Amino acid sequence: MHKTRRKTGFLGFLVAINSTKGIFNTLVEADKAPLKYLLTYKLSQDHLELFFGAVRSAGGFNNNPTTQQFTAAYKRLLLHSHIEGGKGNCEKRDPINILSAVTDTCNVSRKNGSTDSTVTMTNAALIRKYDLVERSPVHSDHDYCDSPNICNLTEFKKASISYIAGYVARTVEKQVLCCDCSKALGSATDVHATNFLKLKDRGKLFKPTQSVIDVCAETEKCFERLLAAAGGNLPHGKGIIDAITVAVLGTCSCSPLFKELEYHMYDTTVEENHIHMLIKSIAKCYCKVRLYHLGKEATQNIVFIVVIYTLLSLLFTMRLVKFIKLPSYLHLVATTLHFCRYSVSYSSQVSH
Repeated sequence: MHKTRRKTGFLGFLVAINSTKGIFNTLVEADKAPLKYLLTYKLSQDHLELFFGAVRSAGGFNNNPTTQQFTAAYKRLLLHSHIEGGKGNCEKRDPINILSAVTDTCNVSRKNGSTDSTVTMTNAALIRKYDLVERSPVHSDHDYCDSPNICNLTEFKKASISYIAGYVARTVEKQVLCCDCSKALGSATDVHATNFLKLKDRGKLFKPTQSVIDVCAETEKCFERLLAAAGGNLPHGKGIIDAITVAVLGTCSCSPLFKELEYHMYDTTVEENHIHMLIKSIAKCYCKVRLYHLGKEATQNIVFIVVIYTLLSLLFTMRLVKFIKLPSYLHLVATTLHFCRYSVSYSSQVSH
């Protein structure tokens, strides 16, 4: 058969064998090769056939879509609409999914609080809503109405972030199973990354690496942009942590973080990149710490207002029953309001 006109299939089979051998010699057997083994299934066209099957399934019985139908189906695939492929000449043998532009969604209620008026917002929409990513002016550099959202951390905040990063690194270390990734987070015997950590160390302080501190600092910048966009109020709705994590990952993935894991990430698949997983875990842990602090401050303010309101109501009731005289009542009310003003100013100074 290889000498007839139908020899194309046989020649293709021989070319594929030689190509596979050449790839194996280059990526596995060569000096300083990046791979330890070669999965030949990853080189097959089954994934392309599955993708075409998913596109054809979007058209129902029409297995020959037009350009507009293909564009619509491809957009739905990018948005992760779970288009299942039909019956084809290959089967899915691994859990790898089609890469999507947006993976996570959340339900955000409208202001009227009705359950039937919930809208679906993606991480990208939340990032745009709260202005989480650093950007330049939209129109031009001289557009003074649209100032850039560049955040610069003070030295005091950088010192605090380095101290919080130690707790974050120790928490993430308990969740990580990879030994190389655990070492990249830091330890109690590492060198102090900042002078503040050296000052706070009493002998057993968990000292994070500089990469962990940089991820926490970038997460803090996202929180500053979020609070600025929300007018200092707490953000409402679900998906805030995931949106901040995606924004931090998009910024830190271009930075030279965790250089000791540069070759280690080649031991895993693209979806299980350990560097990206570490960045996401660190950002999520820091978000939980930061949101707990913001929630605690808001709760203290609410409790303080309730206490002041209760005290003023009690004084007013005592005045109605003539339990206290008018001069004493006015003096107590003025003292209460002065204490309220002093406590609010003191709490704002402490929070800043």
